[in-house]
Amino acid sequence: MKSWPKNRRYWIVCGVLFAVAGIPFLLFLPLLALVFEVLALILILSSGRLASFYAELPASVVRPAASSLSPVADPDPADAPAFKWEHARVAGVTYHEDAIRALASPDYDFDDLKISDLEDGEKIFELYFPEGPVDLVPEPSNPHDKNAVKVLIAGQHVGYIKAGSCAHVLNLLRAGRILDIKADIRGGRWKANYDEQLERGTDFFSIKLSIKVAQ
Repeated sequence: MKSWPKNRRYWIVCGVLFAVAGIPFLLFLPLLALVFEVLALILILSSGRLASFYAELPASVVRPAASSLSPVADPDPADAPAFKWEHARVAGVTYHEDAIRALASPDYDFDDLKISDLEDGEKIFELYFPEGPVDLVPEPSNPHDKNAVKVLIAGQHVGYIKAGSCAHVLNLLRAGRILDIKADIRGGRWKANYDEQLERGTDFFSIKLSIKVAQ
């Protein structure tokens, strides 16, 4: 059986109800009564078109949301992605600044940069860093956290996986699900063009890891 909005009788009944609802206002609010009667007439005369409109809507518009009583079929495994990217912050970088600086390559043109060399809103750092290779080394003997995971970039110890993510990353390591890791290191001296003004500053170092995880 058609759902009610797709049924012409549904709209006719709605029109009749509007007509009946307008009757009590005939004596006291004739203008409001006229509005009800006009709406009723429109619904009755357009009932066929309204039913056809709802019948032609895509199923996704009128289908109720899935619930525990109407389970959705699992996607085809062939369509499922083989991996996903997760992100993790590296903690303790302030204690390893020398190691981080050892990874850096300086921009030899940095000192000569002028505002004319920068686009509005552009920020340029003095130091460039490699994305890897990144090694994650479990450190069960760590006195602060038995789930601690040491982060090495190009052999330099630059910090640890942030405490809240240690157990998860450790499980990924043990399961062999980590396919690749890239490091995004930022910090040091910078120059920027903000509203056509050349500004300078120095940021603390920060490191974010992008971890490619097998599904």
